[in-house]
Amino acid sequence: MKIANVSIDRPVAITMVMMISIVLGITMLFRLPVDLFPDMDMPVVTVTTKYVGASPQEIETQITKILEDEFASLDNLDTISSTSSQDVSTIMIQFKWGTDLDIAAIDVKDKVALVRNDLPTDLLEDPIVEKMDPTATPVLQYSLSGEELLGTLYQTAEIDLKPELEKIKGVSKVEIIGGRENEIKVQLDPEKMKAYGLSVPAVLETISKDSRNYALGKLDEGSRELSVRAKGEINSLDELKNLTFTIPSGGRIYLKDFATVDVGYIETSEQTYFNGKPAVGIFVYKQKDANTVEISKQINSKMEELKQELPENISINKIIDSAEFINASIKNLIKDGLIGATLAVMILYLFLGKISSTLVVSIAIPISIVTTFSLMYFSGITINLITLGALGLGIGMMVDDAVVVMQNIYRHYHEEKRGIIEAAKLGVQEVGTAVIAATITKVIVFLPMMFVEGLAAQIFNPLALTVTFALLSSLAVSLTVTPMLSSILLKQKAGSQGKGKRLLNGLEGMAKIVNKYVTRLEKGYLRLLKWSLHHRKSVLAVALITFLLGVALVPFVGGEFMPKMDSGEFSIEIEMPSGSQVEETDQVVKGILSQLEEIPEVDMTLVTMGTSKNANVQIDLPDYAIIDVTLVDMAERTQSTAEIVDGLRAKFNLPGVDIKVQEKGFIASSLFSADPVFISIKGNDQETLKRITDDVLGIVRSVPGTRDAKSSFSQGKPEAQLTFQREKLKDYGLDIFSISKTLRTAVNGEVVSVYRSNGQEMDIRVQYRENDIQRLNDLNQIYVFSPKVGRQIPLSELVDIEKSQGPTSINREDKVRMSYITAAIYGRDLKGINSDIMAKIDSLNIPSDFSIEFGGESKDMEESFGDLGFAFILAVVLIYMVMAAEFESYKHPFVIMFTLPLTLFGVSLSLVLTGRAISVPALLGIIMLVGIVVSNAIVLIEYTNQLRKEGMSVYEALLKAGPTRLHPILMTTLTTVLGLFPLALGIGEGAETHAPMATVVVGGLTVSTLLTLIVIPVIYSLFERTKIEEKFDGQSRNRTQLSNVEGHA
Repeated sequence: MKIANVSIDRPVAITMVMMISIVLGITMLFRLPVDLFPDMDMPVVTVTTKYVGASPQEIETQITKILEDEFASLDNLDTISSTSSQDVSTIMIQFKWGTDLDIAAIDVKDKVALVRNDLPTDLLEDPIVEKMDPTATPVLQYSLSGEELLGTLYQTAEIDLKPELEKIKGVSKVEIIGGRENEIKVQLDPEKMKAYGLSVPAVLETISKDSRNYALGKLDEGSRELSVRAKGEINSLDELKNLTFTIPSGGRIYLKDFATVDVGYIETSEQTYFNGKPAVGIFVYKQKDANTVEISKQINSKMEELKQELPENISINKIIDSAEFINASIKNLIKDGLIGATLAVMILYLFLGKISSTLVVSIAIPISIVTTFSLMYFSGITINLITLGALGLGIGMMVDDAVVVMQNIYRHYHEEKRGIIEAAKLGVQEVGTAVIAATITKVIVFLPMMFVEGLAAQIFNPLALTVTFALLSSLAVSLTVTPMLSSILLKQKAGSQGKGKRLLNGLEGMAKIVNKYVTRLEKGYLRLLKWSLHHRKSVLAVALITFLLGVALVPFVGGEFMPKMDSGEFSIEIEMPSGSQVEETDQVVKGILSQLEEIPEVDMTLVTMGTSKNANVQIDLPDYAIIDVTLVDMAERTQSTAEIVDGLRAKFNLPGVDIKVQEKGFIASSLFSADPVFISIKGNDQETLKRITDDVLGIVRSVPGTRDAKSSFSQGKPEAQLTFQREKLKDYGLDIFSISKTLRTAVNGEVVSVYRSNGQEMDIRVQYRENDIQRLNDLNQIYVFSPKVGRQIPLSELVDIEKSQGPTSINREDKVRMSYITAAIYGRDLKGINSDIMAKIDSLNIPSDFSIEFGGESKDMEESFGDLGFAFILAVVLIYMVMAAEFESYKHPFVIMFTLPLTLFGVSLSLVLTGRAISVPALLGIIMLVGIVVSNAIVLIEYTNQLRKEGMSVYEALLKAGPTRLHPILMTTLTTVLGLFPLALGIGEGAETHAPMATVVVGGLTVSTLLTLIVIPVIYSLFERTKIEEKFDGQSRNRTQLSNVEGHA
């Protein structure tokens, strides 16, 4: 090949090109962003609308349905899911994969604008439209605690810490959780308002209008343009107290005449504990494209600075740092990669027997890796668990091409006694085409990944590119650097002395022993090959039995979307009976914390109680709490996170309290739950929906392996419903809107404006006095001013009040009411559990207008498996086409394709023995395997064809090609298998992601190689039936010629 000849003739030029690649690769390495997973763009837009005081039914009818109807006409729409709960509507719009999410988000905002006037007029904020980021979790969590009051801690976090952290490049936002936040409280005196004839809506309107700045426009003043604005913003409490109001009698009064104005705490049920003590939480989020590890360094450094400025009685504690797990996982992967590379190099040395030969081959590893870093940088790929794992997967394969090239050069130089330059050029020329074809077959299997959609594509497309870059780099090295170095180093003799010489002699002794056994293996293989060619039916029967055994093992292999990672974190979610007070929730939380203290593996706990974060909206939930638990490092634990979690589930069994213990798992693609088991039931009749849901819940709980199964139907939330007497409203000239404003002000207060002073910003909340409205009957004492009759009317004349129970939330999908059932799993795979559930659901009597579907992780698994199955078939077809083009034959590629079914037994057996399930990584490993296993057969068949062109019969060619190619085939197989072996063990942080992929490659390649060496020559001989029979009839039994063949071997 010309490129190889140029490399041999110009060693200095090739060396400089190699050095440029290394320098450039190392430079790019330090510029590559580092994260846990690749960047992911899910085609999902969320719309969140906060409507304080509204019930789930009101949220559904007044907000959710209106928005859903408008969103139904969006382009490329896939699914619309929604949850209407107390105070908030959340809609998740999922588009088809491949949709431009920026344009989709703009379209959604336009749709919201079209129906904004149809939504309640008293919405405090417009609906929030956001693109969904599945990785949008805090990169760092801190707690602020000490002897100070919670209000002081909150002010310290909000004023001293938050602004400094938000200045750091790459930080998107900082959230303060817990503590006590200040607001301006305007507390109305109902008796005085009644005496003055003032109405609540009029007071709210006056304060709102008279405490704002207004833009008035622009004026030209000579050559300058002036912006004109009216300054109405209130900057002092006295200014607010002295706002004037006109009363019906014609006089004027001040706000202070009928209300008190002061600074107070926002009334909330929210509480935060760090390790059981009251605290304030600080959650730091990064921008989507920011480097997690680098941001973590900067934030931690800034926090150390800020610590020095805080009073001694306030302490900052780091709870969670995502970079720690990322760094530990990456270090573990690098360690596994180095071990794999060392094992591969050792195999090379033991087979080659010379340091010079080993160096010629093994140098392909570092050059290929650093070149890959450059290509990753220019392709926008980050360093993460997936891409580093891809390099680990490719380490053993990076030397495959170099092994074949160097072996052929070595054979011509040492065995055929050619000059080193001639041997180098001839050696590359003979195997160059086969090496290129073998690499293309390994790379082309990733081409069908472009047809894979969903999370699988988002995560593993970077893996496909990284492996492709590594293999193409190794191909380039094998065709340039390998022949160049061979022409220089293979002719040199070692000259070590002293200890170095003794070590070298010891290593060479080991290599000689290995080669002695390899030589025996070659002779034994030759005898086995001869026997196989004469007993082809027996060989094919063994191959068929092996394949059928692989098929028989498949049902024993489980299935899951992604392997669970042990990040050392889990959460405990607590839902009290609806209507419970925060004090009751607090008692349950403290009981759970005391049990956690007894577990030695627990390092830290953070409790967030009385509130739930829904998208960007914080809502009060006195009956809800979540405990985030961080464990000690994996090396200090005797149990995995999954084992600790399952042990805790059995302990938490409180009547009426729903407690869910859950590992911090993989990215959730469902609005409703991140649990692996997710079953939705859809239908509009509420009673039937409840009945079916209860039946399915019972089935899920009865299936072994399910944990914490629950349904979205919960005990109704106590509520009071006010029914207006419309005729009386007309008589008094009143309307429902103004009365509702009055009632909302009385019950929860109404935020009407913002107060700014000395760099601080506080809401102005108008409300009744604290003791005025304490019980439901107190509402009857509220008076509403009637302009029509000129007097205050008691509420009891206008409304009927009755108690009832309403749903805590209403879920819908594609505009149809739905309920759902979720469950965690332990000790079994998701596929097996889903199969058991589905078998029992089939026995239920489901009305035709109702449907039951598996969603969440189950849906992701089903869709990804389908896409990857198609990718596998397409990869097989593409490989056949590449080989047909190489061999200029339809027949010989078909022979080589028989290696594929031979891998099934190895794949199935390896998964069964390790207890691993088929998952997206495992399926990708199988697709990779398709390209790897055919390489050995390509080398074998290509050399056989070459020998036949030189005049050998089929029989002679097979008997020479087999033993001759045994050496490089064993070397490439062992380097790949041992290079992947550390990854296949799956030990250490983050190793779970790659273990299934490495496992199937190791198992499939090992079995396939052993069978390929026998089965492929037999099948080849069958396809060349006429010629082989001539040989058997004539010269095949000629002992002299047979001994000559042995001599060639």
